[in-house]
Amino acid sequence: MNSQARDVLMIIVCCNNKKSGGVSGYDRSSSILNVLQREVADELLKARGHIFDWIFQGGKTCSGETMCELPRNLALVKGPDFGGEADAKYLIASERYQGAFYSELGVQGPALLTEGAATVLILSGLYGVLRPAESIQDHVCHFNDHPAIRETLTRKDLLTRTVIDFIRRSGIRTVLDFTGLHSYRYLLDWDLIAREVQGDVLHLFGEQTTGVELLIPLGSLAGCLLRSSPADLHYLGPGKFLETSADRIYLHRGGQVPAELPSQLRDELHLFESCHEVVSMARSIRRLLDQRDPSSEDREIALRINTLEHQGAMSTDIAHAMTDIVRWCKQVEAQFTFTAQQIPLDWLRKRHAAIQNWAAAK
Repeated sequence: MNSQARDVLMIIVCCNNKKSGGVSGYDRSSSILNVLQREVADELLKARGHIFDWIFQGGKTCSGETMCELPRNLALVKGPDFGGEADAKYLIASERYQGAFYSELGVQGPALLTEGAATVLILSGLYGVLRPAESIQDHVCHFNDHPAIRETLTRKDLLTRTVIDFIRRSGIRTVLDFTGLHSYRYLLDWDLIAREVQGDVLHLFGEQTTGVELLIPLGSLAGCLLRSSPADLHYLGPGKFLETSADRIYLHRGGQVPAELPSQLRDELHLFESCHEVVSMARSIRRLLDQRDPSSEDREIALRINTLEHQGAMSTDIAHAMTDIVRWCKQVEAQFTFTAQQIPLDWLRKRHAAIQNWAAAK
């Protein structure tokens, strides 16, 4: 569809509404695994297999549902997409996904996502990161179904390192964050990604819509941009509004929130900045634990903190400071109803400063 170099990357999200069925035979050639360097590809495939195994070893959602008994997972098998050999039914991701965002792309959606003006990656609770043309099975698995899913895919910054490796190998210069939802927005370390591109990392926000309702104007805008030319996308920049029939979409680079913006949008950006800071604090704690106790990296973070405290490797005050930040990080990743003012940011900053001073003294 576009022969010009596609150096703008859209990062979008998967959806619950999927087309069932498919055809036999797994085509790895269109998988992100075929693009990544071998080490990163192996880590991502291992993580996919780990989540698959967790599902079929009796994994339950936070509400108590047994994952393998959910109707959408009954036909799910361990095929090559999870490091196994079983034969499965596949559709490419751009055809499988049929939620609100994807519906806004119209009948040309699958072609736009695979051949449009921008390169596209999809964040998925089961597959981690996908290309739109990648073969996937029907399934249901959300990042918020259980902490084990998010932990598996974000451990050692796996999702972020996957995106960065893809950026390096695909000549990406600008990144558009179309994630929209709290449960997806903070999966990636946007600061690390920003260091890898010559252009901007731009986060998209609705002037009047948030949450799942935002997926409709985001889908409409994505369709418009994908139908344009790659050169047209170079005019996108921070501080601009882009019009859709459902809402105006604001492009935010991160950092200072302009005072002249409409109040609802301004509040949403302040919330994003506060949440981003909390998640960044939690990431620094995970990296510190990886340095101090690399043998425990596969364990849940609260257990890692408790172990080091009981071993006398850190004081109770530092352990509690880490725990407070991690707890708030989990709320940020899962909740959608609080405001920036409800996050005790100054208190968390003091807790984080104490951790940094402790780490520097060691």
